[in-house]
Amino acid sequence: MPGWVLLFLYFICEQIVTQLLSIRWRALERFFDFLPAQLFQTITNSALYYPEVLARTNAARAERGQDLLVYPDLWIPLVAAMAYVVLFLGLAYVNMHRRDL
Repeated sequence: MPGWVLLFLYFICEQIVTQLLSIRWRALERFFDFLPAQLFQTITNSALYYPEVLARTNAARAERGQDLLVYPDLWIPLVAAMAYVVLFLGLAYVNMHRRDL
């Protein structure tokens, strides 16, 4: 099975599994924020870089009675994303080295 198929299956399954588990165990939601798909979605969200966008979004959410968005400091998701990059590049290197390509 090609690697890109596994990647798409992971992204689909990550969303489904995290939704099902977060319904059952609310304490795990904080952990789910640092899974690869959610983490990179957080890093690319403009509200993280533009406080005025976050303020407008939170004002609209407050009017609808929804929970306000709170983002961690920028360095925390960036360090976690870099850890994923190093991990996956390391795994790719080990795989290629084992195949002797």
